[in-house]
Amino acid sequence: MNDLRELIGQKVIAELEDEQGNDIDFKCKVIDLHIEDYDFQYKGECVNILVNVEPIGKLPKGVDPEDLINISLSRIKKYFD
Repeated sequence: MNDLRELIGQKVIAELEDEQGNDIDFKCKVIDLHIEDYDFQYKGECVNILVNVEPIGKLPKGVDPEDLINISLSRIKKYFD
């Protein structure tokens, strides 16, 4: 994958944390991508890459639809059928 936009439409496993700090993994599809580089450009900090996803199937218990917005790129993994 040479272009981050190639992530859009990809099936992935997203990893979120519930209120107790437990990891919840679920299958989803990347629907949007955001590259936030303000801190990189003006403060010398890391570029923040975020994705928005939609679930494949039912949302797991403890996952709110709001949690599907702005997931860090480091919290998704390739989903293999």
